Amino acid sequence: PSAMCELFMCFAKPMLVWATTRFELGREEPSRWQQWCSNLRWIAAQPHSSVAANNLYDAVYIYYFTGVKPILLPSLALYVGESVYRWSPSLAHKSFLLAPKRLPGSARFWSLFQRRLEIYRMNYPKTTLSFDSIAQLYPKYSFDDLAAHPAIVCIPYQISLMSFFEWYRMCIPIFVPSVELLVHWHLDYQLLHERTWAQVRTGHPSKGSTLNQHSSVEAHLEDPNDDSSVAALRQWLAMSDFYVWPHVIQFESWDHLFDLLLSTDLVEVSTRMKRTNEEIQRETIKTWQHVLQKMHHV
Repeated sequence: PSAMCELFMCFAKPMLVWATTRFELGREEPSRWQQWCSNLRWIAAQPHSSVAANNLYDAVYIYYFTGVKPILLPSLALYVGESVYRWSPSLAHKSFLLAPKRLPGSARFWSLFQRRLEIYRMNYPKTTLSFDSIAQLYPKYSFDDLAAHPAIVCIPYQISLMSFFEWYRMCIPIFVPSVELLVHWHLDYQLLHERTWAQVRTGHPSKGSTLNQHSSVEAHLEDPNDDSSVAALRQWLAMSDFYVWPHVIQFESWDHLFDLLLSTDLVEVSTRMKRTNEEIQRETIKTWQHVLQKMHHV
């Protein structure tokens, strides 16, 4: 948790606070969260320290509660291999992968998926669409296992997944529900059950934040922790990695997904992802150099 950086404040040394999830983790109690917000503002004000986030959602989330504008430092997932172009679909793996490994959704949600797929197959008898979940097909998997499939259909339980950066690094075509569809599914099935710490802790949808928006924030932002507000969900989910990174393909319904899987030029999508990876890697390395130089010049 990024809040553990409070332990190092007493040393009066340059610090980098890099949030990869909601920054109040471990400080959810309102008074402790408020203190952490104050401490984060103090860290950000130090000339040789920086506050960063690995995704836009968490960067704006921090800004909402603190007034601090974090640096965006996305995860590059370079550890998946030296080559950034790993996608190589195999004839032995014709199925599309349902991901991530911890698929969200109730039995009713997935029974509706199966029903729509059955109807689609009846309407289009020559269709060869098949799906496997990562968890069922690969209790343990390698990155090469994933890269052998034609595409990944991501049904997220969070707004930022480390797996997403890995898939993108391998240039595997990724399909996700549109913002509007994800809002609908979340309201009906609570798919994004790890988006707020309130729901993680209680198992129930969050009714709103226990802290107010920081007074210095001028932008009109809805409460990010209000799971009952369509407006809030639309605004905040649009900042998720799936909708910020280019060449991720959005679908508006299950039938639309099936159509897209059959009609999309996956090779072209993967090629464009490769170019984006190269651009993001160059820009992110430059940003890291700036942050580290700032810390070094004490």
